[in-house]
Amino acid sequence: EQCEVPLDVYGNLQNQEYFVKCRVAAESFAHPRVRFHGEIEPSAIPASLTHAHFLYMHTWGENYGHAIIEALLHGVPVIASNHTPWTDLTASGAGWEADLDATAFGEVLKQALALENESYLAMCSDAFLYGRMAALAPGVIRASRDLFGLPEVDSYEAL
Repeated sequence: EQCEVPLDVYGNLQNQEYFVKCRVAAESFAHPRVRFHGEIEPSAIPASLTHAHFLYMHTWGENYGHAIIEALLHGVPVIASNHTPWTDLTASGAGWEADLDATAFGEVLKQALALENESYLAMCSDAFLYGRMAALAPGVIRASRDLFGLPEVDSYEAL
């Protein structure tokens, strides 16, 4: 079963040969529109996420997944591989994590496409709440502060 779903691809080009394979594969699809945007400025991320229904991140490994937390904080549910630290997306209602094979990801995509609007909006809300909880976790704040050499403050409630 096919449906017309646009796919916007963002990111820097690290492997020209792989990119050419992706472009050829994208051109062979009968219905989906695949648009390659390349790398975008950090200031453009919120606007691009405004138009996104899901963040699709089928990576072999992430040590954190900054794109994932950004999507969550913008209320965009995430479809990620189970090779990221974000292994409780499904349980939290913020998206899905799946094995890196076509069958598993295909099943998740079918579930995403079958969502009724009310269920989708609830998932968006859950994604935002989950992202906020993750971003404000004391260990994350401490690690970020240490990474950037920022002083400790009394309260993060203004966030």
